[in-house]
Amino acid sequence: MQPSTEVARVIGAVRTATSLDHVAKADGRRCAAKFLHTARVVNTMVEQLNSFVSEATRVAREVCTEGKLGGQAVVTGVSGTWKDLTESVNSMAAT
Repeated sequence: MQPSTEVARVIGAVRTATSLDHVAKADGRRCAAKFLHTARVVNTMVEQLNSFVSEATRVAREVCTEGKLGGQAVVTGVSGTWKDLTESVNSMAAT
């Protein structure tokens, strides 16, 4: 598998919410240097999305299933819309 195909596979899976896999080694070797930066960016994005999904799911379970208010999602390293969304989850869980 070519490095660009592998990056496209992961981005496509995130887009359709079918998987939150990392970019794997292509052809059994590390991605070429020109793709290494892109692979790292995509893998960081996937890690942050995994963290957000896990925390939002945990807080939703606490509130909806256990009736426990005040739980807070802790998602490190996110900014912008993801930070805003995390703060919204926390706000809803607190009320």
